[in-house]
Amino acid sequence: PKGAGRWLDENIQRFDILHLAGNWSPINVLAYKAARKRNIPYIFSAMGMLHIIGRSSLFKHIFRFLWTRPILRDASALIAISPREYDNYIRFGVPKENICFIPNGITMDGLDKKDDKAFRECYGLDSRKIILFIGRLNPIKGADLLVEAFSLIAGDFPDFQLLIFGNDHGGFQAEIERKIDTFHMLDKVKVFPPILGVKKSWAYHAAELFVIPSRHDTMTIVALEVATCACPLLITDQCDFAALGDSGGGLIVSCDARAIADGLRTLLSKPVALKQMGQVAQKFVLENYHWDKISDDFIQVFRDALDSKRLQ
Repeated sequence: PKGAGRWLDENIQRFDILHLAGNWSPINVLAYKAARKRNIPYIFSAMGMLHIIGRSSLFKHIFRFLWTRPILRDASALIAISPREYDNYIRFGVPKENICFIPNGITMDGLDKKDDKAFRECYGLDSRKIILFIGRLNPIKGADLLVEAFSLIAGDFPDFQLLIFGNDHGGFQAEIERKIDTFHMLDKVKVFPPILGVKKSWAYHAAELFVIPSRHDTMTIVALEVATCACPLLITDQCDFAALGDSGGGLIVSCDARAIADGLRTLLSKPVALKQMGQVAQKFVLENYHWDKISDDFIQVFRDALDSKRLQ
């Protein structure tokens, strides 16, 4: 924003420490420069954005060379939200002792609303059971893989329908809808605009299974939201959330249509076990990823950084 650099230069000494969150941010660059000028310590969280994928590849390569590397180098500490991000920091030359593993956090706020009847009426749905996808409609999030996978097993599960909610990125929704038509799935798969607020909570609670078919992801927040609602998950091994599978709260499969189809078949064939998986997921997430715990971890990182600064 206009004037941000001057504001930071004039006001940054009011702060004891900064938290720079997310890569590719011009605001972070301005904050980094001001912090270095005034000798203010800062913590950096890449938030899953170190890896170059998707659009603006050239810009990201230049940004990473000019700014990401010095920001990582000079940070008092770096927060990794997943094992992959921890390894990425190491590859950038960050000493292990400077990296703190703190995953994304979650609360039940806004996720305890359930009304299956209202949800179905709102979106004109029949009584068939629901497989759910919520996310951006782009190649990275993999909704096209899910459509293809569902087409491979839908004939054996006529009492299920697939609902896809998301915003179109670069016209990819048209590719998804083309696949739905090609696989003769128009009566089995519906695509809707993004879903938010209480309606999203309704959707989580109405679903029998949530699928995250991502080609690349970093400890996605939606997985925590879904699990908090006791909905079981099927995710790919590219989601960087192996702990969910290890806990028994979800099934992790390879990132291809056939593997996703096999996972769907396995889970949908065992409705009782599927419900139990959702309960396990909820318990696992609330015990390990609730903000009451995660916030304490953050506070400790900031305290340690300030103590280190005072000793210099």
